[in-house]
Amino acid sequence: MQIKKLLGNSMWMTLEKVINMGVNLLVTIWLARWLGPEEFGSLSFVLAIVLMVGPVSALGINAIITRELTEQPEREGIIMASAALLRSSGALLGVIAVVGWAMFVPNSLTTDELVVLIGLSAINSLHALQLVEFKFIADSKSHSIAKLRSSVTIVAALIKLFAAFYWQDMT
Repeated sequence: MQIKKLLGNSMWMTLEKVINMGVNLLVTIWLARWLGPEEFGSLSFVLAIVLMVGPVSALGINAIITRELTEQPEREGIIMASAALLRSSGALLGVIAVVGWAMFVPNSLTTDELVVLIGLSAINSLHALQLVEFKFIADSKSHSIAKLRSSVTIVAALIKLFAAFYWQDMT
C-alpha cells in the first residue's frame, strides 16, 4: 500500500512539472515572438534580476520544513509560524536588495523597467508564504499540491501575457 501511495505521489509531481514546463515554454516562445528582440530582452533582464533574489526568500529551508513537519507533527503550528517569519524576512530583504540595486546602479534601468522590477519583486516575495505545500508534502498528498501549482503556473502565464501587453504599450 505504501509503494502505491509513493508511486501516485511521484506521478502527480512529475505531471505537474511537465505541465509547468510546457506552459512556460509556450508562453516564453510567444512572448519572444510577440515582443521582438529589444522588448523581450528588456523584459528578460528585469525578470532575471527578480528571479536571482528568489532563493533568498526560501533561505534553503524547504526540505527542513518538510522533515520537521513529518517528524514532529505535534509542533506544526510553531514550525509553520517560524518558517513564515523566516521566509517573509528573507523576501523583504530580497525586495530591498533588488530596489537598492536598481536605485544605486546609474542608468541600468529605464523608469518603466524600474516600475516593473519593483512590482515583480513584490509579487515574487509572495513565494515566502508558500508554506502550506510543505504540510501537504509531509502528509503525502502531492496531488493537491500538483493541481495547485499547475493552476498557479497557468495564472502566472496569463499575468505574464498581460504584462507583455502592458510592456509593449509602455515602449
